[in-house]
Amino acid sequence: MLKIYDLKTEYKTNPDCVDREKPRFSWKMESDGQDVTQKSYQITVYSGERVIWDSGVVESGQSQRILYGGEPLESRQKAAWKVIAVTVDGEGRREEAESRRAEFQMGLLHREDWLARWIEPGAAAKPDTELKGAADERAEKQNEEIFSDWDRPAPYLRQEFCVRPGLKEARIYQTAHGLYETWMNGQLCTEDKFKPGLTSYYYRIQYQSSDITHLLNEGANCWSVMLGDGWWRGTTGEASEITLGSSFIIWDSWNCIMRTEPKKSLGQMKDFSLPQGDCLLRT
Repeated sequence: MLKIYDLKTEYKTNPDCVDREKPRFSWKMESDGQDVTQKSYQITVYSGERVIWDSGVVESGQSQRILYGGEPLESRQKAAWKVIAVTVDGEGRREEAESRRAEFQMGLLHREDWLARWIEPGAAAKPDTELKGAADERAEKQNEEIFSDWDRPAPYLRQEFCVRPGLKEARIYQTAHGLYETWMNGQLCTEDKFKPGLTSYYYRIQYQSSDITHLLNEGANCWSVMLGDGWWRGTTGEASEITLGSSFIIWDSWNCIMRTEPKKSLGQMKDFSLPQGDCLLRT
C-alpha cells in the first residue's frame, strides 16, 4: 500500500507566514513494496475551494522543492494543496495514492504591506564629543552611567487598543532590534525564544507572525513587549549606545486594526541579554 505523508511548504508543516512569492512543495512516500520509485506526480493548490494551480501530470521522480506555478499569491492569503503520485515497483506494478491536504498562509510579501513604524524606548544618544568643562570628573561619571547598558533595566512597551464586535481572526506581525518577548492581555503570544533571530541587521531583519485570535477580547485589549540586547547591541552586538526598537502590526481578516504607538517604561528585569540571561531586579 502506498502512502503519501509529511507534506511541507517551504520546508515547514502548515506554515503560517510564507514570504516567498512562489513557494516550494515537498512530500515523502511510504510503501510495503520493494524497489518502489515515483513515476509521476500532480499537485493541486486551492484558495478556498477554487483551484489556483494544477500542475497536471508531471512525469518525474522529484518529490522535493517543487516550485509553485499558479496565479500570483497575495499577502496573507490562505491556501491548501495536495499531491497525487504514481509509483512503480521492481516488478512493474503501478500504484497511485492521493495525499491529504496541507495548508499554508502567505506572509507580508511587499514593503508597502508593513504599515507599522519603528518605535524606540528612548535610550540616551552618545554625543559626538565627551562632556567637557570644569567638572571633568563628574562629566566622566555621567557618561559612564548613561552608556553602561548592562546596568540598565530592560525596556517595556505597552499599548491599549479596542476590538470591535465580530472579529473572526487576528494575526500579529512583529520584529525588533535585539531580542523581544511579547504578550497580549498578559499571555505570551508565542513560545518561540531568541526572536527575531540573528541576521545582518543593517540589510535584513526577520519578522514573526502569530495567530492571536484566542488572546483578544471584544472591547479593551493590551499589547506589551520587553526588549533585550540580543545580537544587536551591548557586549555581544554592536556599540552599546544603539537604540533598541520594535515594530508590529495586527490584522483582522481584512483590515489593519492597530499599529505601533505605545507607552514606554522600565520594568524589574535588570538584564535581558545573551551573556547575562534574565536578571530580575528585586526591590
